[in-house]
Parts: sequence; structure tokens; C-alpha cells
Amino acid sequence: PLEYVVFAPRIQELTFERNIKKGIQAEELHNLYNVTDLQKWCKKREIDYIGKKAHLIKRIVHFLETGQKPVKKSLPAGRHRKK
Repeated sequence: PLEYVVFAPRIQELTFERNIKKGIQAEELHNLYNVTDLQKWCKKREIDYIGKKAHLIKRIVHFLETGQKPVKKSLPAGRHRKK
């Protein structure tokens, strides 16, 4: 039936949300989730979600272990991020 198809992405999202919790290893995050999933998770928690998969995983593990959002490193004066 059509109603199951409509709600399927939401069910997947809830499952993915529950599985990323304290104690998960960086290797598990790398193997089980794609960059888009990790970005969504970070964005929802107001953690910097820009960067490579490895950087996202570091931020997530730090957040889960400490409960603190990683501090953004500012670039030296006169330097800008690549767009």
C-alpha cells in the first residue's frame, strides 16, 4: 500500500538516529553510514557538518564521548576556506 512507502524514509531515519550513540566506534560509523547521513546527524545537533567523512566522524565521536560540540578552528587572518 502507498502509505507504507510514504513513511519508509522516516522509519529509516529514526533507526539511524537511534544507532548513533555513545560507544559507537569510528570504524562502525565509517562502514555503516554515508556522508549525507552523517551530515544530517551533525546538522540536527548544530555540529559543523561541512567536510570529509573522516572529519565528520571525528566530530561525532568527540560529541558522543564528551557531550561537547567540537570547537571550530578559525583560519589565520587573510585566509579563507575554499568554496
